[in-house]
Amino acid sequence: MHRANGQTLYELWKEDKIGDLRFYLKPFLVKYVDASKNILNVYSVNNEEDYTRIKNACKAYKYINPNMLRAGIGYKTDFLSFDSLVYDSSQKSYIIIQNNKTEG
Repeated sequence: MHRANGQTLYELWKEDKIGDLRFYLKPFLVKYVDASKNILNVYSVNNEEDYTRIKNACKAYKYINPNMLRAGIGYKTDFLSFDSLVYDSSQKSYIIIQNNKTEG
């Protein structure tokens, strides 16, 4: 489901229907990023305030409330990525910012 959603978002971005497209990348996939075609941002914790923000963001992503149409789908399908960020402050987050509409 994540891959299909990502492909749909990518197609919308190529058609200029989305102005900014970013994807979270699992750490083991970083070596496959072509820096000439994409921007890779690496985020890490520098202080307690950063760590608190990460924990709060992960908690928000995990939140489930059917009445608010909050299903926690991302957390359910990839809880290990979220948990590693919450329980290990040395973990890094990798975000790809798309900038090439012809080769991805």
